[in-house]
Amino acid sequence: MYCSKATKILWIAGFFGLCGLHRLYLGKTASGALYMFTFGLCFIGQIMDYFTLKYQIEEASAQLRQAMEINKKLKDTFKGCGQGQIPQNNTLPTTMTPIEDKNAQKESYCNEQQQQYHQV
Repeated sequence: MYCSKATKILWIAGFFGLCGLHRLYLGKTASGALYMFTFGLCFIGQIMDYFTLKYQIEEASAQLRQAMEINKKLKDTFKGCGQGQIPQNNTLPTTMTPIEDKNAQKESYCNEQQQQYHQV
């Protein structure tokens, strides 16, 4: 999913003062910002990334694919929602919402307490 050529070009840009751009591109914002402010951890991290760049690209691509699959499943599940239609496979509960359920529980508890008070 991620372009290895673009990632390598951004990695090379680190030697011209733009350290961390390859990490930002791969979605690693925290380490990308750290690299930017420390010049690639004094270029040690920048050099280490040369040897791990292939694995970083594979990992980021796998995470992106997984997120896209989840997004697709959610879209398929809730297709038609917001248009007055029930989601496919009846995935949403058709009984009470959690708020209504909580209110019913409170009301039931209050009724029990009142009954106990009146019995005494």
